[in-house]
Amino acid sequence: MKKILITGSSGFIGSHLSKKLKTSGYEVIEISKSKGIDITNLKKLKSLDLKNIDIVFHLAALTSSDKDAELYKTNVLGTLNILELCKIKKIKKIIFNSSYVYGHPKYLPINESHPLNPTNPYSISKFLSELLCNSYTQNNNLNIIILRLANIYGSNQKGNFLIPAILNQLKNSEILLSNPHFKRDFLHVDDLIKLYLKLIDTNIKNETFNIGSGANISIIDLANKIKKLSKSNATLKWQETINQNQRRENEVKEVLLNISKAKQLLDWQPSISIDEGLGMIFSDS
Repeated sequence: MKKILITGSSGFIGSHLSKKLKTSGYEVIEISKSKGIDITNLKKLKSLDLKNIDIVFHLAALTSSDKDAELYKTNVLGTLNILELCKIKKIKKIIFNSSYVYGHPKYLPINESHPLNPTNPYSISKFLSELLCNSYTQNNNLNIIILRLANIYGSNQKGNFLIPAILNQLKNSEILLSNPHFKRDFLHVDDLIKLYLKLIDTNIKNETFNIGSGANISIIDLANKIKKLSKSNATLKWQETINQNQRRENEVKEVLLNISKAKQLLDWQPSISIDEGLGMIFSDS
């Protein structure tokens, strides 16, 4: 079995991946802040005993922060350090979790050749990290597969993500959300993990893929599905009806990823519908 390094192994996606790899018999090396390893500290990374690593899943990132500089440092400098670590340790294969970097869509569904125009610090940090990946691919003979992920969801997700935000408010009399008619592409984490397992042995090199469900749903429809599953009597209330100034001008109204490239080249496609995925969250809780 191959030896696999995961950055961000204690995070939502990283913990799911780590668990699956271990139960599948892989040797897993974990890097995360909770284990005392900060990816912005190259000296610390270089001191690690990383022999015969076959592949790195670089998942570590901040998704949001009150301080933009902290987010850019973690996501951009952290990615640079992981790339440099791979060069030094002669680790040739890297899977990099990018994000939605297309900005306001010129057409739907969005394929990988759509112009890139990230609109917030997180997506800008991922765009800059992609540039670094491409540079290391060209100049250091690294094989880097970039995954532009949709909204990933599933059991044990925390933080300021949309589905946990709704779940956390179910016991309240009101569920307060914004922009009810905006649409997002949601992919269950189990479908993403199935893709990761395929990528371990794939011969595909230096490609970028959109990874989503191939469908989207409005925030109001999503909230109503969750309410129905939970049998909650909470009233949906929308921030834009309370204070127009709370609307974020740069927020993308609709996201729908074209995943035909991943289907064709990786022989992968999602199998968990949004209804099934939400049901899995409630059955696991």
